[in-house]
Amino acid sequence: MAIKIQVIEKKKLTERFLKHENTEVNDQIVTHHDEIVALHYTAELQPDMILLDYQISGQDTTDLISFLFQKSPDSKIIVLGNKLSQEQILNCLLSGANGYLAHHSIEQHILKAIRVVLAGEIWITRKMTAVLLDRLRNL
Repeated sequence: MAIKIQVIEKKKLTERFLKHENTEVNDQIVTHHDEIVALHYTAELQPDMILLDYQISGQDTTDLISFLFQKSPDSKIIVLGNKLSQEQILNCLLSGANGYLAHHSIEQHILKAIRVVLAGEIWITRKMTAVLLDRLRNL
């Protein structure tokens, strides 16, 4: 089954890796380097999966996640980043992201993370699961 994947990142590293690893699958993989262009295209594409690099919007990433869901409510979002704090990751999850994957883990885990999230699960570390549960308990 082919899936539509939208990659929003400054470099085409994730897109190149996905196309290289997915040679047997006819997935539609599109990359945007600008969040405004990506937002407009999201409404048209209605991707199954959005891979969002935190660097694109920095501290405004949570707002971008909300806007992406307004344009495509059924999309799943995995945030990609380097050295994000637990608070930054938590804010992305609370904004609707379905997972987080560090850049250094992309080659090893991206395909599995996509499958897991598309199956309805989340992709975060055990430590982040504990942080998320603590936050929910304190609500």
